[in-house]
Amino acid sequence: MEYPHTTGEIEVQADGYVEPLTRREREVAALIAHGLTNEQIAQRLVLTPGTVANHVAHILMKFGAQSRVQIAVKMTILDGRSQVEAVLALLERLRRVRGVDFREALQEATDVLAPAFEADKVDAFLFDASVQTLVALGTSRTPMGRRQHELGLNRLPMGRGGRIARVFQEGRPFRDGHVEADPAELIDVRRELGVRSTLAVPFQVDPDKRGVVMVSSAQPEHFSDAQLQLLQFVAYWVGLVAREQGTDQSPEGAEE
Repeated sequence: MEYPHTTGEIEVQADGYVEPLTRREREVAALIAHGLTNEQIAQRLVLTPGTVANHVAHILMKFGAQSRVQIAVKMTILDGRSQVEAVLALLERLRRVRGVDFREALQEATDVLAPAFEADKVDAFLFDASVQTLVALGTSRTPMGRRQHELGLNRLPMGRGGRIARVFQEGRPFRDGHVEADPAELIDVRRELGVRSTLAVPFQVDPDKRGVVMVSSAQPEHFSDAQLQLLQFVAYWVGLVAREQGTDQSPEGAEE
């Protein structure tokens, strides 16, 4: 695998002005985004692990980031790729970043997918068989996403029904541009959240672990068939990450 090599300084814009990364910091950040550990980066760049650790600390500070996953997100945005390419590149980078908690990866993915799909909310639900409930392990930190948690719609018992429960049961992708007229959707989703357009795709980790990735908008007819196809790839990636990172922590522990 080839890793990027860049020269010069770059100025990063993320929530306002951020100090420019030096050439060495850019190299370290790019290798972090490709999943290398500090020790591996040190070997590749012929540095000491302590020097790499200092560079990582500076990068986190300049990006205003809290984790290596967030560095991967920032680096993908800086690549300046097209929308679809950026989404696919980000998912691949998150998959490669070592030591990532499954829930953390899902949270970062939903946060990036929301603007990529120009959505008001993105969720990654995993089914908790012990309580027969779909639990959102990742929900975009958007106004609609926060409202969903306030309403308790981040935990959906199968017995309650709703469109996401049907997609999970049937195992088929779904697109709707007029959710307000969908009798299978929950009233709270239609009225309280004000969802008008939905994309939903099931994913499978193994025979006993399955879930649904859902993208929502307050605008009618907001999503296309092409976006549904892209979401199918995203759902495949979610299952892949779940297998690689493991989902031994129960969804029951998801944040209320």
